[in-house]
Amino acid sequence: PKPEPLGPVGERVALMMFTSGTTGTPKGVMLSNAALIYQAHSQGLARGLNTADEVWCIAPLSHMTGLASNLLAAFACGAVLRLPDRFEAQSTAEALRAGQVTFMVAVPQAFVRLLDWARENGVDLREGSRLRVLGSGGAPLESSLQRRVKAELGVTVGNGYGCSEIVPIARVPPGVETEANVVGQPAPEIEVRLVGEHADEW
Repeated sequence: PKPEPLGPVGERVALMMFTSGTTGTPKGVMLSNAALIYQAHSQGLARGLNTADEVWCIAPLSHMTGLASNLLAAFACGAVLRLPDRFEAQSTAEALRAGQVTFMVAVPQAFVRLLDWARENGVDLREGSRLRVLGSGGAPLESSLQRRVKAELGVTVGNGYGCSEIVPIARVPPGVETEANVVGQPAPEIEVRLVGEHADEW
């Protein structure tokens, strides 16, 4: 068989990430160079990341949250990227209190574990912290947890919505207060169409 002809660099496949989000059966999503670069800059610009920021990446790099929202965004903006081996409440708390985290995206359960650990150990997570941006995704964010995060970390946590094909699709801007179930505004250059059960537009 003949190899596929190479198109423009931006259109060439840079990464194939496997996902089972829509079918239950893993399938490969072909991500182009241009798509990855867009995602990196979109994440960084929307959150105002810069060389003074320190990203605490606890999302797996095999998922677009870890890859695009954290690693690629940090690279694109010149931020420090910290990659702990795995999420641990104690090490995350220590990094926060040492001023080594300004940006973190996590699933809601990670926030629960972090806050529970801090409460059980009498630790003030705001002491010494430089945290300024928090994001949540991957599971529903409950209103009670959103309020608790704001009270105990001092930063509003906002939802984001995306998929392996593109991250972000929508996001609550940093610092904006919304209901916990709001996923925010469409990202720049993203078009959104809402459809009903039978594909009729709302």
